[in-house]
Amino acid sequence: MRPSRRPWPVIVLAVMLVLLAIGALPAGFGFLRDPTGGKMGIGADALAGSPFRSYLIPGLFLVLVFGVWSLILTYGLLRRPHWPWFDLLTGWTREHWAWGFSVVQGVALMIWIVVQVAVIGSTSFLQPFYFVYGIILIALCLPAAVRRYYAVAVTGGLPAS
Repeated sequence: MRPSRRPWPVIVLAVMLVLLAIGALPAGFGFLRDPTGGKMGIGADALAGSPFRSYLIPGLFLVLVFGVWSLILTYGLLRRPHWPWFDLLTGWTREHWAWGFSVVQGVALMIWIVVQVAVIGSTSFLQPFYFVYGIILIALCLPAAVRRYYAVAVTGGLPAS
């Protein structure tokens, strides 16, 4: 039987995902408004050695992956909706899709920072901050109480109806 009371790490995880979105959306939209990065105080010269000529693609990534997707995950974590198109992930993890994608979000944030440092170098305290942020997102998904809260009954690789 799945617990009905939300464990405290779930609340912290949801708050952290909302805060991630609050940081990513303005930055991403800033890059979309000015793909040169000038208005954001970042010159296009920082992109030297990267596959990008402007900040358009990084801006889209920030808006969609760390902004909008973080908000969708927050909704999923708090409401636990059943969305059939995520059943394959649910069958693989045995947890609700929002749990699995929250782990992925933490990994994606860490990869984003590693790639950023590899391409443009370490330029800000925010890079190690967000790397650790990704670790914390993952860690909040791992307690047994959280996994029990998001556990789903799975039969034949798909969630039981």
